[in-house]
Amino acid sequence: MTKDLNPLQCSYTTLVSGYASFFRDVGVPLAHALEMDLRDNGIDRHNGALDDALKMSGEATNALSLIAGVVGITLYIGKKVLDDVYTATIHPIVKKVLENVYAAKIQPIVKRVLGQTNDKLTHANSRDKKVYELGLWYEQDRVLVLAAIVGDSFSDILKHQDLLPMIHVKAVTWIMQNGRQKAIHFYIVEGGVVNAAPMLFDTLMEAHSHLVSRYPFNCKLL
Repeated sequence: MTKDLNPLQCSYTTLVSGYASFFRDVGVPLAHALEMDLRDNGIDRHNGALDDALKMSGEATNALSLIAGVVGITLYIGKKVLDDVYTATIHPIVKKVLENVYAAKIQPIVKRVLGQTNDKLTHANSRDKKVYELGLWYEQDRVLVLAAIVGDSFSDILKHQDLLPMIHVKAVTWIMQNGRQKAIHFYIVEGGVVNAAPMLFDTLMEAHSHLVSRYPFNCKLL
């Protein structure tokens, strides 16, 4: 990793959950584009051990939910930031991650790939809700701030993608005022509306189970 290109030394992972066709049409193209484009910017996939709070089952499915699939990106911040002096509107390190890494380098890739995805989706992948997530994992503080946008299409989701940095700014403010409490701080955006306070969970699996439970389906989709 080149320090001049990535002075914050951020790394990333991608997460995909859904049917095999959702992996093929959404997850694989996004993961491939991120790896190809971010490598040139000095940003690599996270290759360290995952905290127990972030581990997901390889057999996770949305089969009993009206969610076709979930695709997300998590950025890893190694420096301890949440107990430092809070200046201006947001701690400078967090602001740099959101502006210099996500908005400048990752968001254009997401817009390009997901913006071309709707026409590829068929059957349940087309008719059911889709979810896009952005997470920031503060490694030394052991807390994940996760914001999920739920929409009927990726076109709908992309209309609200600009809300994500604001949500993360407010999430850090909430933590500094209220403490960490639990490892996962979850925000859900639907129709441009987001919860003011985080939903708190011990694990990412618990947060995703809650998300799926919000859109129940009483029989398995075929």
